[in-house]
Amino acid sequence: MKYRKLGTSDFDISILSAELLGLDFVADGLKREDFDEQIEAVRYAFGEGVNALNLGLPFYLDEPERYTGKIKALLAEDGVKGKVRLFANMSMTGDLTIADLDNRLGLLHEWFGVECFDYCLVEDIDRFAWKRVEQLGVVDWVKGQVKAGRVREFGFDFRDDCFFLKNIFDAYEWGVAQFRYSFMDSTLHPGFSGIEYVVNAKAGLVTTEPFKTRRLLANIPEAAQELWGGGRVQRDAEEWALLWVWNHPEISSVFTSFENKDEAKRFIEYADRQEPIVMLDEIAINKVIDVYKKKRVFACTECRCCMPCPIDMDSPGIAALYNDYLMYGNADVPRFLYGIRGFDKIECKACGVCSKHCPRKYKLMDVVQEAQALFGNS
Repeated sequence: MKYRKLGTSDFDISILSAELLGLDFVADGLKREDFDEQIEAVRYAFGEGVNALNLGLPFYLDEPERYTGKIKALLAEDGVKGKVRLFANMSMTGDLTIADLDNRLGLLHEWFGVECFDYCLVEDIDRFAWKRVEQLGVVDWVKGQVKAGRVREFGFDFRDDCFFLKNIFDAYEWGVAQFRYSFMDSTLHPGFSGIEYVVNAKAGLVTTEPFKTRRLLANIPEAAQELWGGGRVQRDAEEWALLWVWNHPEISSVFTSFENKDEAKRFIEYADRQEPIVMLDEIAINKVIDVYKKKRVFACTECRCCMPCPIDMDSPGIAALYNDYLMYGNADVPRFLYGIRGFDKIECKACGVCSKHCPRKYKLMDVVQEAQALFGNS
C-alpha cells in the first residue's frame, strides 16, 4: 500500500481508504443485503494496509443500528482498534439547533462505540448551507467538541464554487476537506481549482465517489467501453477511474466502498501498482468524458447567473441532478440527493425567471419541471 501525508499533519494515510454506509449504500437499498460481505471486505483491506475508514451516512438510514452495530464490532477487533483513523460525518440537514448537533454527535459515538473520532466532517456544504451553519454558531460548537475530546479534528464536505472556500477557511482552521471527485468532476464545482485552494490553506484533502456512486461502472456507453479497452495499457474502467484521481498528488486519499472481498483485493492491487497517467491516457479519458457529456440536456455550469429564484428554488442544482440522470442512466442517486437537499419542498411556479436570466439562454424552467416529475415533490 502507498501512503501520502494528510495536509500538514503527521498522519500518512493510505492512498486508498475504506467507506461504509456511503452515498451509494444509502441511496440504493438493493445493496444492503450484502452488508456482511462489505464488512468482510473492509476487514481484509485493513490487513492489507488501508488505515482510514469513513463511517458514512447513518442518519439517512431507517434502521441505522442494524448496520452500525456490525461496524462497532469490527472496530473493537484486535488489529483494528486504535490502528485505523476514523472519519465520522455530521449531517446538517433540517432546522437544527446546537442541542441537535450535540445529540447527533452523541448518537455517532454510541452507534460506533468510539469515544473520540479522529476526524468529523461537517457534511454537504455549499454557499447556502455554510451561511446557515455559520449563523447557527457551528464554528464555536466545533471548537468546544475538540476541547471536550469528542473529536480530534474537524473538516467539511464541500460541493460548490471554490470561491466560497475562502469564507470557510477564514472562519476556522479545518484539518481536512473532502470533495466528491471523479474524472467527470475536474471542471465542476469545486473542481481542480478547489483542490489548489485547499492545498494553499494547508488542510488535508481527501475525496470520495471516484465512480460517481458506481454509475461509472454500470451502463457504460459502448463508445466509452471501446475507449477504455483501447488504451495504452489494458485496464478496467474502475482502475482508470482510481488512477485518474490518484494522478492528483494534492489528494491524500480516495475513499470508496467495497462490495466484497474480491473487489477490495482488486482496488488494493490498483493502489499498489499506481503510476502517473501519461498524455495519451489523458486524451483517452477526455474522450470518455465527452461521451458522457453528450448525453446532457445542456451544458449548465452552475454559474448561478439565473439566481436568485423568486421562490428560492435552486434551478441550476436541480438541472445538475437531471443531467446526472441522463448521463449515467440511474435515477436513484440524483433522486436521493434531490430529497436531502430539500429540492422536493418547493414546486416550480413556471415564472421563467431562471431561463430569462441564463446567459446561455438554456431552458432551465423546462428542465426543473421535468426533474420534479421524475424525482417527485412532497
